[in-house]
Amino acid sequence: MERARWSLQIEGDYVPDLRVHPETGHILVSTSAQGPTTVSKSPGLVLRRLGSPVSRGSVLITKAGLLAAHRPPDGAWRLTDSVDPGEVTASIAAPSEWGHSSRQSRTGALRIGLVDFALVGSTLSRFASDGTLLSRVDLPVDTWRAAMYRTGPAAVARFRHFFRAQKTWDLTHDLRRDRIIAWAWAIPGWVSAISLDGALEWVTVPTIDCCNFVRLLPREDLVAHMSSCGRRLTFISGDGETRGVRDFDEAPTAFFADGEGGMIVGFVAGGLAACAADGKQKWTLDCQQVRNGIVDGGVMYVVTAVEPGLLEVNALDLDELR
Repeated sequence: MERARWSLQIEGDYVPDLRVHPETGHILVSTSAQGPTTVSKSPGLVLRRLGSPVSRGSVLITKAGLLAAHRPPDGAWRLTDSVDPGEVTASIAAPSEWGHSSRQSRTGALRIGLVDFALVGSTLSRFASDGTLLSRVDLPVDTWRAAMYRTGPAAVARFRHFFRAQKTWDLTHDLRRDRIIAWAWAIPGWVSAISLDGALEWVTVPTIDCCNFVRLLPREDLVAHMSSCGRRLTFISGDGETRGVRDFDEAPTAFFADGEGGMIVGFVAGGLAACAADGKQKWTLDCQQVRNGIVDGGVMYVVTAVEPGLLEVNALDLDELR
């Protein structure tokens, strides 16, 4: 990549996990490949379904861009000859402790401590780790409905699916306020804050379109909401108020914190754009489609798609992009 401090190509199609070791600065990249495509035929119709991604394992990269180790799926780490084994021991000892919990929750649930939380329709359920139901709270649907009416008729019309579908909604843990942030991947794209004891604090609707994702900025007490189909990035305060909005010409497909209170967004046609919390654009960069990215110590590590089955990890200094 142009302007990169270093670049390193690795095998894979997607990057489900990208982290930086807090002490060694080594970069952990977990990759996956597109699963096989199945074809079904019926009179006048041919359907092609993409298979689920298949893990390709993980690689460990030094801050200088050297490949330090590789771990195949369900295998052990294998060190390369390019680094001193003693330098990578701390990094490969327990990658699950790099700021991510290794504890597994129920499917469709969020684990906080020893409790699994699940939001299905408007019902918040709490389960013990063995699956025992601890409690169930019906949240006030009128709070969601009021948010839809504030947004407009299109939101109200699409919201009717909420009552019928009884979907399991996406959840994440707001560590700063010790609560749950829930959102709808599908239409309309609402976001809500729920206390751990089941109180619905607020609901807002940043978009009526689908393909929605959320990232938290705990230091700034912000929720960043990206809508791919809505082509919009929205910053929401901890109290549910809209702080900033940025609309794009292209559909965004990836976003990650810039370490300065804003977000960096990647697009389906390639390229990156950094946006402040007020929605103003700070800089742009031409590049191939971004699969994942992370900022650490003023350096942006971004993984781009080169061609099917091939990725490129790039390190760029943020100071040179401003």
